[in-house]
Amino acid sequence: MQVTVEYAAQIKRAAGVARDVIELDGPCQLAEIARAVAIIHGDSFAEILLDENRQPRPSILVFMGEEQVRWDDTNLEVEDGQTITLLSPVSGG
Repeated sequence: MQVTVEYAAQIKRAAGVARDVIELDGPCQLAEIARAVAIIHGDSFAEILLDENRQPRPSILVFMGEEQVRWDDTNLEVEDGQTITLLSPVSGG
């Protein structure tokens, strides 16, 4: 199955691209998507996205389509053709 992962803000800078289309074996949890793109983009990207237990950092916002969702929602499965957006919170003034 194919999933599009889009990046915004600091996550986009760290990835060096605006989006990836990744291949997965089948429907999966959001955390699996995070770990997959962390492997693609390397350690510095992984440090932003994942904690020391290789779980997605709660501070990183995640969207499935247009809807913001929670990383730990085990009722959600990413399916073929979906778009996932990762966004680091923006701060400053």
